[in-house]
Amino acid sequence: MKVSVIIPAAGSGKRFHENRGTARRAPTAKLYSQLQNQPLIAHSLR
Repeated sequence: MKVSVIIPAAGSGKRFHENRGTARRAPTAKLYSQLQNQPLIAHSLR
């Protein structure tokens, strides 16, 4: 599971961009949707 990416939200911007493509295919899509609800993490995703 890629839950470890959620913790270092500040510096996980680059790492999450790499995993964002797989997040849509993997069941982590639910986590990805939950991350968008959180402003800090959602900002790093974009």
